[in-house]
Amino acid sequence: MSRDLDIEHSIVQTLRDGKTSEHLKRVQLENQIVPHNFKVPMPRPQTCKLQGCMAQFEIILVPRQIIYPKYCPDHRNDHQREVFLSRLDHDLIT
Repeated sequence: MSRDLDIEHSIVQTLRDGKTSEHLKRVQLENQIVPHNFKVPMPRPQTCKLQGCMAQFEIILVPRQIIYPKYCPDHRNDHQREVFLSRLDHDLIT
């Protein structure tokens, strides 16, 4: 079993047990949990969860996978999010 499937399995088990864990909290910092029961890959439109960004992007819901990106491709890493938020703050101040 690959490491990704181990992480996925661990998250599913934690959710089923109704618990929260540090691992789950860490995963949810940059990802979203999307439970589904699709048997074939299914596209789903999303809005970036970064404050001030209304960009639309698409995720593909894959069978037996529940962890998906929370942010649009422009804001997938910490640096990109920090730059965007600092520009947003600067625009609000001026």
